[in-house]
Parts: sequence; C-alpha cells; structure tokens
Amino acid sequence: MTSRVVVIGLAIVLVCARRRAGGSPGLDGDDRPSLRVSDPDEGVYVTSNGSNITITCTGVNFAKDYQVYWSIRKRIPPKTITSAAEKTPSEPAKYQVSRSYSNEEDKFQLNVTSITQQDKGLYICSTYYSGRSIEGAVEVRVEDVPFLHVFANNISASIGGMAGLSCEASAVPPIQDIIWQRNGETINNGTDERFYIFNRGSEMIFTKLVILNVTSDDEGVYTCIATNDKGWSSRKVALNTIITNYSDAAKDEALYQEMVKIVEPSHYKSNVVVMGTLRVTCLVTGFPYQPKMYWEIVSFGTGPMLQLMDSEERHYDDVTITTYVMENATGFYYNLMYYPVMYNNTGSYTCLVPHHAGVDKDTINITVSGAPMVVASQLSTYGLLGHHKVVLSCSICANPAPTLVLWYFNDLLISASSRINQSLTKVNSVELNATLTINTITENDFGTYTCKAYNSIAHGMAVQVIQDVDECSFDHDCDHGCENGLGTYTCTCDNGYKLQADSKTCQDVNECQLTEKVACEQQCTNYNGSFLCSCHDGWVLDDNGKTCTNTNDNSGESPDDEAIQAEEIYSIVGATSGALLIIILLILCIVWCRRKKDEEEMPMKAVYSVNTGYSGSSSEMNMTKYHSTNTKDTKISPADEFPRQRLQLGIDLGQGRFGKVMMARALNVSGFGKWEMVAVKTCRDSASDLEKEDLYQELEIMRSIDKHPNIVSYLGCCTKQDPLYILMEYVPGGNLQSQLRKCRPSQLASSGEDINTPTVKELETHALHVAKGMVYLSSIGIIHRDLAARNILVGPNRIAKICDFGLARDVEGSDMYERTSKGPSPIRWMAPESLSDQCFTRKSDVWSFGVLLWEIVTLGATPYPGMTAREVIKSVLIGKWLQCPLHCQQEQYSLMTRCWDMEPKERPSFSEIAKELEVFIESETDYLSFDNLEESEYGVLDPDKVDERV
Repeated sequence: MTSRVVVIGLAIVLVCARRRAGGSPGLDGDDRPSLRVSDPDEGVYVTSNGSNITITCTGVNFAKDYQVYWSIRKRIPPKTITSAAEKTPSEPAKYQVSRSYSNEEDKFQLNVTSITQQDKGLYICSTYYSGRSIEGAVEVRVEDVPFLHVFANNISASIGGMAGLSCEASAVPPIQDIIWQRNGETINNGTDERFYIFNRGSEMIFTKLVILNVTSDDEGVYTCIATNDKGWSSRKVALNTIITNYSDAAKDEALYQEMVKIVEPSHYKSNVVVMGTLRVTCLVTGFPYQPKMYWEIVSFGTGPMLQLMDSEERHYDDVTITTYVMENATGFYYNLMYYPVMYNNTGSYTCLVPHHAGVDKDTINITVSGAPMVVASQLSTYGLLGHHKVVLSCSICANPAPTLVLWYFNDLLISASSRINQSLTKVNSVELNATLTINTITENDFGTYTCKAYNSIAHGMAVQVIQDVDECSFDHDCDHGCENGLGTYTCTCDNGYKLQADSKTCQDVNECQLTEKVACEQQCTNYNGSFLCSCHDGWVLDDNGKTCTNTNDNSGESPDDEAIQAEEIYSIVGATSGALLIIILLILCIVWCRRKKDEEEMPMKAVYSVNTGYSGSSSEMNMTKYHSTNTKDTKISPADEFPRQRLQLGIDLGQGRFGKVMMARALNVSGFGKWEMVAVKTCRDSASDLEKEDLYQELEIMRSIDKHPNIVSYLGCCTKQDPLYILMEYVPGGNLQSQLRKCRPSQLASSGEDINTPTVKELETHALHVAKGMVYLSSIGIIHRDLAARNILVGPNRIAKICDFGLARDVEGSDMYERTSKGPSPIRWMAPESLSDQCFTRKSDVWSFGVLLWEIVTLGATPYPGMTAREVIKSVLIGKWLQCPLHCQQEQYSLMTRCWDMEPKERPSFSEIAKELEVFIESETDYLSFDNLEESEYGVLDPDKVDERV
C-alpha cells in the first residue's frame, strides 16, 4: 500500500511540475512553449496619433531561460527594434523594453512613444527556443483626424477667367465627408452655376473647386474641410482677382510660352531621408489646356528606367507610387509621390511634356541617405546535425556606404575560422550582400544570428535563425514512439515494454517474472504490454482486479495461508515478550532516577512532565560517531554539560527538519539556584543517525557563539546519554513569521484577539536586529544558510533574535562552504550560486536576508507563492526578482534588489545593510503603507512545504 501511494504521489508531482514548468497550458490544452500578445487580446491595437502604447507579449510553457526580441513588419525592410546582438533599442527615445513576471507567465513589454502613422504595422515578439523560432504578433493601427494639404495658400485669377482651388486629404479611419465653405456657407454643385466641385480617390481624396467667369465678388477665403470618425480638419485658400488688359495678340503670344520646371524640391541635387516620403512637383505653364505629361525615373543603383503617366498609382511590395495633377491660375502642377522612399530610389527624376513643337522637360537628381537597411534572405532555415553546410545571407543597402559589417551569434561576435567563413559582395552603388557560411553543423550552431552593418550615420541589423530539424517528423526506425532532441531523436516504448540494445525496437516486459512483488495476490498471466491477475479455485477476483476473496468463508484457506498465519502468531508472541521485558527495564530505570529528585521541587503545572527521555543507564553514550570531521573542535567541555536530572521537559514548541523544540525548566542553569524557563532542542523520536549528527553539528556551532542581544543564547547541553539535548534561551514571543501573519487583516478579523499590531518602524527595527545579529555571525565566520522569518524569534520589547543553526556552518579561515549532503533545502530563500553549485558564503546569507525583508514587507507571505520548487529555481537562476509589493516604496525595495544581485560580490555587507536600515528608522517617512496591502496577492504555503526537495 505504501509503495502505491508513493508512486501515485510522484506521478502527481511530475504532472504538476510539467504543467507548472512554463505556466498554464496554451490554447486547446497545447502545452508547447508559445508567445502570444495578450494585450490587446483582439490581435489589433488601434491607437491615436501622438499617443503612447504598450504591447505585452506573454510567454507560456517555457521550462528554461529565453530572451524575447522585437521587430516591426509590413515595412521595407522589417525594422529590428531589439535583437540578440542589440538588446537595448537603437531608438531609446522611441522604444523602451521591459520584463515582468507572475506565477505562471513571463511578460515582455514594448513601449512606443509619440506614435505616428509611420509607426503602424505588425509588431513581432520572437525568441529562439530549443531549436525552434517562436513568434507572437499584433497589428497596430494609428487613427487621427484627417490630414489636409493645399498646394498654394494664395491664388490669383483674372476677372472673367477661371480659378481652381485644390486640396488633398488622407485619414485613418477613412474620410466620411469633404466639403468647401466660404464665409461659413457650404458650397455645393448647384449652389452657383459657375461653381463646380470635383473629388477623386478613396484612401487619399483630391478635391478641386473650379470657379468659371471669375468676378471681383469671388474674392475671399475658401475653406476645405474633411471629416472622419476622429474629428475634422480644415485648410484655407485665399482667392485674389486681377484685371488684365492684354491684347488678343499678347494673349496668343503668351499662350505659346510653354515652360516645364520642377519646383519641389527646390535644389537640383536634393537629399531625402530613407523610409521617408519623396514628393517631386513639376509646374507646367503656358498651355490653354491640361497637356499630357510623363515621368521618367532612372535609378543610379539598379539602372532600369521607370515611366509613369500623369495620373496613376502603382504598388511595389510595400512601396506606393502616386502621380496626380492639380491646377490653379498659375498653371498645372504635376506631382509624384513615393512612400516610403528606399535607397534604390536614388536617381534622376524627369518630367516631360510633349507638344506640337517638341518636348519640354526638366530633371532633378534625388539622393536617398540614412542608416543601413539590412534584410535577411530568410527569417529561418533548418540545419541538420553533422551535415554540410548552412549559408546565411543578408542584403545591405546604405548611403553612405557601410564601413563595417559584423555577424553575431546570440549576443556574441562571430570570428572567422576554418569552419565559419564570411564574405561581402557588391551588387551596385548602394547595395551589398553579406554571407555567413557554416560548415558541418554542430549542436552549438543552432540559434539566432544577427547581421549588423554600420555607416557614418548609424547602424542597421537583421535577424535570422538556424532551427533544428524535427527528425521525428521524417521517417525513423523507432518501433513505438519517437522523442525529438537537438540534432537527434530518441526512441521510446509504450507502457509494459522496454527498449532493446539497438535503441530502436521495443520488447514486451513479462511483469509476472519481475523480481519485485507483482500486484497480483495469487496468480498472474502476462500479455503484450500488460498482465492479468487471477485466483485459485474457490476464490474470486475483487473489483480492484488484484486481490482475491474466499468464496467459502474461513474453510477455504490454503496451506500457504495457514503457514503465514502461524508465522504471524509466532512473531506477535515474540514481539510481545520483548516489549514486556523493555517496559520492566524502563520502570526500574525511572525508579532509580526519581530517588534523587530534589525535595524542594514545587508541584509542576500540567504543562511539564518528568524527563522520560533519560535512559538511566550507567554507561555513557559514545558521542564520537556524531562528531563532524569538518569542525575545528568537537570536545565537550565539562562546563557545557548540564545535569539531566535538573531538567524538566514540557510541551512541544515546534518541530524542524530533524529536531523538535520543547519548553522546559532547568534548575540553576544560570547559577542563581532557581528554576528557570529554557527551550530544549532534541531529535525527533524517529531521527536517524545522520539527523542526530546534524543536531550535534548545530550544538558545535552554538557553543562557538558568544552571547549577543540579537542571537538566541546557548545555555548548555546534555550529551552523556541519548537523546541529546541543547539548552537555549527561552523567547516567549514566538517566531517572526507567525507574528507577521497574525497581523494580516484577514487574521485580525477572524481571530477576534486584541493583537498589538507592530508599527512600520517596529517592523523595520526587527530587520535591523537581524542585520546586527548577522554582522556578528559573519565576523566570527558563521554562515547561517537558513535565514528566514520562521527562524527569527521575537522576545520582550520586540527584540528580534536569530535562532535555528541546524544548517549553519563554521567557515573560519575560509569564505565558502560547499554542501555535499543531500536533503530538503530552504529553496525559496537560497541564492542562485547555492541552488546551482551548492556553494554558501556570507553573501548568500545576504541574499536570504533580502527575502526575509520581503517577508516582513508582505506580513509573512511565502516567497514565490504558487510556484513549485523547480519553478523557483528556474526563476532565481535567470535573474527573476520577487516583485515589489504595491504598498512598499522604492527605497526599501531597492535594498532588497541589491541583496539579490546575481554577482555575489556586488551585494552589500550586513554592516552596510544595518546602516541603511538605521536611516530608514530615523527617517520621518514610512516606507510601507499596509492600508494598500493586497493580501490575496501574497499567499502562504503550508509550513511542511517550506523545506523542499527537487
């Protein structure tokens, strides 16, 4: 029965550990590691222009450390925000990244400030984990009131002629309405037979107000107004009228003075920032009608010529090219817009207007410059262990040309070697190809690679991943199951089968022939992968499928059963006789011990009892087997030995990992000739020899500690007979953990007791007392190894005292103790170097003190509530700190985090901690506000689960 309980318990622990190792299962019960953008949940983040946004990426089911990187897609190229080679955003004023943690999930935040329309796109959080690239994404849309543009704020028109007022508008969400007004009155088609309004376009709307037969009354200010769901915007255009007295001959002469001129940009060699907007405007005058016009674009980098008409729209990947015409009294304005402009758009831009006398044209050279733009040839590729070879490449566009191109693996710079080659190839004047060739793939080659290019302006980068091939997805030779590994796979067998020497085939296990006891009570029949229980004649199988019941009551017992019953009777008789003999001997011993009882002894209260642990044997116990070999002195001084007959034991005060503490009275323990209250620590009745040795080790530690106001005082010991007793100062207030939990609002409400709740300053004083006690212990070379609120006692006047030296070690002459024994450990209080290497130093005690301080702040909460021991170890080893309670100010939390520095030498000393706590206490500021305590956030573990195994 016991073995079955143990097996079931282990199964539950393993299942829970697997579920808890990475948090809650994914969607549809999927327990694979995944990243998802949980904020917002709808998959689309809609925000307003100029606002700040926070995108939260949540990781679940990750069992080991990993790093999340951020990028934006739907851009040319995908824009890298952070990568393995650049964990800090390249634009810190624009982007900030942070991490936070909860019991079951890891959260990674990306903050984007002052968002604009150019920041819209698909935001990706990605990681490389166990040979796989994992991603989560959310689309960001930026909404704002319409953006309006008028080409000219003032227009002149001849009386009797025509005037054209133009306005362009774009918006997200789409424009609902666009109108023209004059003096607050809306102009519509039909308002005046001389007024006409033309609109075209959808996402970008071009509107034009045409006034025929202009009069002087048409002078004034006209307003273009566009509206969408976010509001409205307006731009004004002023119309002036002029009187012309040209003769018909002059008019005809002016009619044929055609001119084609690029008026924007204003210089013939113009610089444009990459990823920005390029607008080229060509003014055509001297035509009585709108002539046909063509654009010719020749790229300096790629060479081919592109021709566009005067009114069209083209899309190349994510680049949009738009041409359109606007008209006013000055002439016709032909516009060309590129968005976003790329390096290969560096070149010459020409507008051409053919007419009866030939072709008029004008040309401008555009130079696109900025930081290098790096595009990976593919985001991920598969590598096969031991195969030849994997080639990674990236395209680099830059102006000025790159001065340096580097490759990184994770966050390490890759150097060229005989196995890894790097090369650069020039494609054209603005483009390079960088190649990384890895020959003969090894396990260490799977991961994230970053191609990084620098020029005189800034740097750019692109990330790609070499992923492990899932060998189990292809043909394999496994007889039953297949488990994928990094660069390999492992065959597995179903229950009831075992893997053969070829590591591929599975053979049935004959459970009925196993050397250990089979679950069947009587008969067993083996089958492939299982077995079946059966019974002898006259017996029937119970519902549990294992045990048998006699159908003939008591008459059907088999000879084997009779033999077993006879053997059990003999055992019972023998055991009873032995027990009676022991009882008689014990009674004689007790009578002999009680005859020396002090005549002055007063009647004791029910809380005390006679010391029944005293054996009464005249032979001394051989304590040498409990002596540790790594202590400096194990000889018991006569002054330490306290007469056992002058000790009266009382009730249990508590139990630890191997011992228990009892209330007791000792006669003349301090030399005053009176009975005094003491605490006695001894082994539990079921203690093993190893546990007794641990208690003796604690005795040796306590004997080396002089009296200190913040350490429980050692008074003596009883070592000449078993059990071993350690006499200590009795502290009536109980341990600090219990006192803190009694002060919780829920406990105060349910207990109804009138508890004198400690003030914030008193709690800080408790921490100061512990720090002072540790200052002394550190000075004499003692490492406590179990510094926690449960091991701090609170005495009269709220003086805190360190106790429980069961794990403490004397390291005088050394700075480190390396643990070699196995057993449960206070995992939630242990430093990372203690968890990983079993090394303990004074600085690992400092880490534990930081956790103890967190216990005080949270009124006795269990560190890392809701997490298993394995999850705690994982969290500590990757640098996850306990979160700052909302009711704790940053000054006090900062002290905790400095105690939790991953580099032990960077942690403060106990002397420094004590000085800082003194400043807190002397300050008039309360660094805690328990009015804001969210008790539900700070859970409490069962006391038996404090010491945990993994």
